[in-house]
Amino acid sequence: MKTFSISEKVELYEIFCAVLYVLKSGYQWRMLPKGFPKWQLVYYYWRIWSKTNDEGKPSLLEQLLKKTGWRGPKEPWTQCHSKYVDS
Repeated sequence: MKTFSISEKVELYEIFCAVLYVLKSGYQWRMLPKGFPKWQLVYYYWRIWSKTNDEGKPSLLEQLLKKTGWRGPKEPWTQCHSKYVDS
């Protein structure tokens, strides 16, 4: 695994917005637009926030998404692109 250093400060809100962008759009991490923090940093925080604890509680990210009323992407990638893929 490659290591990286954070040479500039990035607000957690920007990272959270980038995580939501990936979750909503279904894009790959490496396809984050340039306006967001680097994909490696966003992925790093997603992994931390997505970990479930030993007690079986939902992850921090799941708890937060539930509080905000998150319903997931409007249409999964496989459904919206199935017309372009031959079966």
